[in-house]
Amino acid sequence: MINSNTPFLNPGSNLVSQTWFKFFYGLAASPAPETVITVGASPFAYTATVKGTVFVKDGTVSTISITRNSLYNVGIVDGPIPVSVGDVVTITYSVAPTAVFFPG
Repeated sequence: MINSNTPFLNPGSNLVSQTWFKFFYGLAASPAPETVITVGASPFAYTATVKGTVFVKDGTVSTISITRNSLYNVGIVDGPIPVSVGDVVTITYSVAPTAVFFPG
């Protein structure tokens, strides 16, 4: 975890610290591939295990909500929903949509 007290260079070696190296590597690394989400019975709930975006399209969707500390209707029935670890996206539908998770 990087904070304002994390030294950029290791004392003595003057090499970039491992924490900062991982941070910069993460910025330059190729993103992980997207994953198709198998949508189950309505209402279907997907819990994010990593930060990313759930993209919902097609089907006949009546509501999409996200739960973090409280339940929020996202106000759209298709499109991107940004998520953090532990967020739960719930999709209520009559015809199953396609859902894809894009990590990052």
